[in-house]
Amino acid sequence: MGTISTHHSKPFISRLWQPHPAALLELWQHEAPRTLRIYRSFADADLLFRAKGGGRSVAELFQHITDSYWLTGQWLPCGARMDARKTELPRTVEEAVAFLSSAQASLFDTLANVPDAEFEKKISPFGVLETCGVFALGMLKHEIHHRGELYALARVCGHVPEGLYVPIR
Repeated sequence: MGTISTHHSKPFISRLWQPHPAALLELWQHEAPRTLRIYRSFADADLLFRAKGGGRSVAELFQHITDSYWLTGQWLPCGARMDARKTELPRTVEEAVAFLSSAQASLFDTLANVPDAEFEKKISPFGVLETCGVFALGMLKHEIHHRGELYALARVCGHVPEGLYVPIR
């Protein structure tokens, strides 16, 4: 999607594409149910499970994914607030599902109403200057990464979750 080049001995990435809000919304709506499905493969007793060596507990990972939806929705349209909303730590799997469902609905409403020109504005929520569209796409990739992490944790907790890309019924 991009090319790595060097200029005056400093590497940089040249983006050759720009996501469109409607296309990103469609892709995110396609991926979001898979994240909800992996949430439901856990039992309430698994929420405090933390992989050996540290990292986030299952509940903290649920919270992190939900918070990333709220954060993305806050800086779209671009230039809006950058403060992260902190979802409370879920006490049950169904509560985690409800938190995520609410955050998804809010972000999808925001994405449906973001003008194309806003997606091309540059921001730096994480210290790197990039377009809103590229950051929004990066947040979707962030969710997919953590969904894979949850899939592995579910198996460690003794569950057999449906395949990551089994069609949603």
